Formats: sequence, structure tokens, C-alpha cells
Amino acid sequence: MRIGKNNDVYKQCFKMLTDLEFGERYIHRYLNVKQIDWKLFENFSGDILDVGCGIPIDAIVLGSMQRVRSISIVDIKQPIVTNVPKSTFFLADATKLPFQDDKFDVAMSFSAIEHLPDREGQKKWIAEMVRVTKPGGKILITVDNSWSLLNRIFDRYTFKTSILCINPDQLKQWIFNNGKIKVEESTSGLLYYYGNCIPFLRFSYPIYLFDRFINIFDAFLPDLCDRVGFRFRKL
Repeated sequence: MRIGKNNDVYKQCFKMLTDLEFGERYIHRYLNVKQIDWKLFENFSGDILDVGCGIPIDAIVLGSMQRVRSISIVDIKQPIVTNVPKSTFFLADATKLPFQDDKFDVAMSFSAIEHLPDREGQKKWIAEMVRVTKPGGKILITVDNSWSLLNRIFDRYTFKTSILCINPDQLKQWIFNNGKIKVEESTSGLLYYYGNCIPFLRFSYPIYLFDRFINIFDAFLPDLCDRVGFRFRKL
């Protein structure tokens, strides 16, 4: 699913970020990055779980889907915005979700699991998402990719010590270890992202132009992209 600038949902997302006082160019860049995640979306129905949401942009998109009944947002800290239609916030640990087995039609986590800086915790996070998903339900995950060389460099030099990236093979294997699950769709993007650049170059226009040019080639090197992910179906 791609959400263009003229879409009403895009405009709602833009307004949320504007209200949070982000700059216009940053907002458009951020929402362009979000297209990597939204590629995994379908016209979902039922009850949705979003783990580690941060700013609940995804809940705006999901809430616009007519057949979505509820969106449960889980994070270890209160999100900046909570008044998103159909959504309820739960303060909880992603490795110990406070929900019964087979509760949700869709469980998702976008660019969040890698912020847990130990492998056993990351595996438990994924296992919990599988546990609470109904048979036949969907599990959507994107992560920062450890196979991305530039991702590793900029994670190091912007002092993101809490980032523990995951490669596509690890992510699939950890999911498959939790039962009969199949891949329905994959997504990837960004060989280079100027937003993760060295701080004093962050708003440099030449860096921005280089970023736009180099990412033309990300479709040819999906396993080396900064962000990778899959939509799985629990059998």
C-alpha cells in the first residue's frame, strides 16, 4: 500500500507531525521512509496490535481502514500522541505482552525490535507477537538491517549504542522457530539515509541530493538496504 501526498490519510499524518513541530522537509522525508513499512499493509480487518510505536502514525493509517475494529498500541513509555481513533494505549514490556493467546488479527512492529539491545530479548519480542496472533493472522515486522554497511557506520558515529540490528535471515528464522508461519510479502529500502548522518551535516543539501540519488538503486540490492521486513501469515 502506497499513500501519496494527495491522500487524506497522508495529510492527517502530516498534520500530526506538524503539530509536533517537525520541519516540513523532514516530515515529507519521514513519510517517504514510512512507505517501506506501509508496503506490508493490506485492507486489514479486526483487531490490530502495534508494538513499539513511538509516534502513532501507523495507527492513523490503520484507523482509516473501515473493517479495522481496534488498534492496541504497546510501548514502554507514553506516546507523544494518544488521541488516535480506534486506538488504545498499553504501557507494557514487548517481551511480556499483557494479552491472551490468539487475540489479534494483525500484530506489527516497525523499526523497533532492534532498539532492544540483547538477542534473547529480541527473540522473545518476536515470540510474543506470534503468540498473540490468531491462526490465519498476519505479523508485520521491519528492522534496521545489520547487512547494511552504511547503517552500521552511522549507527556507530551517531552514538546509537542501543541499536542492535537484525539481518533478514535472522528475522525469518526467529519467526519460523515459533510455529508454522509463511512469508507473504517483503519490503526494503534506503541504501543511505541522510537523517542518520553526522549531526553537523544533517541538514546539508548536498547530502540530501546524494541520498536521493543513491536510493534509486535500493530496489536492486534489497538485502543491503537500511530497513528490511516481511509480512508473515500464521498458519
